[in-house]
Amino acid sequence: MEEKWTYKTDDQIHPPRTMQSSMPGSEGVDWDDDSGAIHSEKYTYKITKEDGWQANRGYHRSMMSPEQRRTKPQRIKGTQVGMSYSTDDYRVVIPFLIVIGLLMTAVCVVLTIFVPTFGILFDAIWIAAVIGIIRQRPDKKWRNQARRRKEQKDNDIYR
Repeated sequence: MEEKWTYKTDDQIHPPRTMQSSMPGSEGVDWDDDSGAIHSEKYTYKITKEDGWQANRGYHRSMMSPEQRRTKPQRIKGTQVGMSYSTDDYRVVIPFLIVIGLLMTAVCVVLTIFVPTFGILFDAIWIAAVIGIIRQRPDKKWRNQARRRKEQKDNDIYR
C-alpha cells in the first residue's frame, strides 16, 4: 500500500491577512513643503487571519535577547488594531518639542550631576539633536503655516 503525502500550501500555512487603512501611505506627501500647507496623515490598521493566529505586530524579534525570544509570544490569536498619526502642524509640533526639550534637558542635568561621564555623553547627543532640528529651519515652515492659517481665518470672517 502506497503512502500518500499531503502538503499544505503557503496560503494554508499563512492565510492572507486584510489590512484596512484610513489613508494610503505617505508617498505623495511633501513634508518639507514651505508653502504653508499643513500635512497630516492618520494610518489605521486592522489585521485579521482566517484561522485567528498571526504574527504579533508589536513583537520585534531582532531587539530582544535570546531568553526573551523564547518567552514572548511570537504569534497571537485574534484581531490586531492600531493607529499611527503624523503631522507637521505647528500647533501640535511646537508644544511637543518644548515638552521633550524640557524633559531631555532635565535628564541631561541630572545625569551630568550624578554620573558625569555618562551625562556628558548625553549632553553631546542632546546638543547634536538640537542643532539638527535647528538646521532644518522648521521655523520658516511654521511661520508660513501661521500666516496661511491667519489669511484663511480672515477670508472666512469677511465672507
